Amino acid sequence: METVIHIPGRLKVPGIDQAVAEYQKRITDWPLRIEKGYPKPEKGKKSLVSLDKSGQMITTEGLHDWLIKKPGSVSEIHFLIGGKKGLPKNLIEAADWSWSLGPLILNQSLAAAVVAEQLYRCWALRTGHPYH
Repeated sequence: METVIHIPGRLKVPGIDQAVAEYQKRITDWPLRIEKGYPKPEKGKKSLVSLDKSGQMITTEGLHDWLIKKPGSVSEIHFLIGGKKGLPKNLIEAADWSWSLGPLILNQSLAAAVVAEQLYRCWALRTGHPYH
């Protein structure tokens, strides 16, 4: 399964790109990449996850369980992070799931780092790595 984190612009906070790159290196069998811009909201082999404050708050273990169940039906999971105006409505509506990182509003760089870190924790859970 491939995971993609979409942001509207570049990672702007100094050091965040290195943090995300470190998680990308550590997750050995779930390729993770960051892309500028958003995919077309079409159904098929990819699952869209909108990051939205009105989405579902979930534990790391819950995210892990969701990720483990998803690969049977999709080969790519795309996490969509909005910019200063949020996500476009058509992407929110097309998403298979909406995930909230909590009531705080985070900039796109920090949100991308949090998503990458949580994906790493899910990988650690799945592989029995002691990190988690």
